Amino acid sequence: MSPRPPLIELQPRCRTQRLAQIELGRLVLLDAPRGAGLLAIRADALSAQGELTEGVLRLDPAQPRFERRRLDDPLLSIDLEYLIEADLASARVRAPASGDLVLSRGAAAAGLWLAAPFGGALLDLATALLRPYAVDSAGPPRLALHWHLVERAAHRRILFSHGGMAGEPAPPRAPPEDEEGD
Repeated sequence: MSPRPPLIELQPRCRTQRLAQIELGRLVLLDAPRGAGLLAIRADALSAQGELTEGVLRLDPAQPRFERRRLDDPLLSIDLEYLIEADLASARVRAPASGDLVLSRGAAAAGLWLAAPFGGALLDLATALLRPYAVDSAGPPRLALHWHLVERAAHRRILFSHGGMAGEPAPPRAPPEDEEGD
């Protein structure tokens, strides 16, 4: 007997899977302590010595970070096509903050920079692998940008934002009005 289709359809489709069953680059939902991000990207970390660590990139508004996971850990996999949309207005030649999108002319580097692991790592967007990536002033200039994770089918549906409004400095305050009404 085959499973019955649900009476009420849920979009996007979600299902519980072990980490080992989830493709690299797939979105997942995590349990989270209060205030931490729930959305993550399935990713692995590859050290300079070739050691592979399985895990996820937690998309935390305060600081996206790599979290090691066991291959048999159950996660909620999200069946949704997405893309990373660069905020071109935020592009600056500067040292990246953890979570920034980094573009470099001197190397074929394009990815999300994280302060840890490895003392600096770049999540390669083509492979969903984190690799060591040092940010030094002697290297070629790098552009650091804010970005949005958006649903591919509906570009206006933002699932997560890094940088932008929350990270911008507050606008200057207007001087207080003279209370005596000069």
